Amino acid sequence: MKVIYFGLCNLLGTFQWMMNSIFWKLLHEGVLANYMDNFVIPVKTKKKMTIQFLKIAEKHNLYFKQSKCDFNTKEILILRVVVGKREVQMKKKTKSRQSRNKKHPPR
Repeated sequence: MKVIYFGLCNLLGTFQWMMNSIFWKLLHEGVLANYMDNFVIPVKTKKKMTIQFLKIAEKHNLYFKQSKCDFNTKEILILRVVVGKREVQMKKKTKSRQSRNKKHPPR
């Protein structure tokens, strides 16, 4: 198995370019959305396009950790933004920074 070397300069941009170039057909057809290693296939096209997506990935020796894959979800989280149900919203905060600092003051 080949692994990306993390000593490369501009690795994140290179990785995004690689994903865009491999999946360009699905991206331009509008049946796939991608940001870095997050891929989203809309519900309307799910089964057929999911199979096509996985075949393209296999052709390029890309593998996905099943434990990190979500199928048939109503909402997804990308960069602290919840996308789903025809809307985009910021993720709700669980605890404020102040309440955390009261319990564990900075040193």
